Amino acid sequence: MHLYDMEYYSVMEWGERLQELRLREGVSKYALAKAVGCTEQYITKVERCELVPSINRVEQILFKLGYIIKLEKEEVE
Repeated sequence: MHLYDMEYYSVMEWGERLQELRLREGVSKYALAKAVGCTEQYITKVERCELVPSINRVEQILFKLGYIIKLEKEEVE
C-alpha cells in the first residue's frame, strides 16, 4: 500500500494525478469503475477535471489503486 499525500494537489490537478496513478498501476478505466461501483464515464470525467468526486469516492478510488490518503491538520490561529 502506498501513501498518497493529498495536500500537494489542487482539484484541477487531482484528475490528472488520478490518471497518472491509474496508468502506473496498469488499471483500465473500466476495471477501476467496476471496482469502485461507478461508470467508466465517471472516471473519465474525473480525469478530465469535469467532475469533482467526494472525499469518500477519492478514498475508494485510491484504495483500489493501492494507495491510502494522508491528511494532516494544520493549526489555525
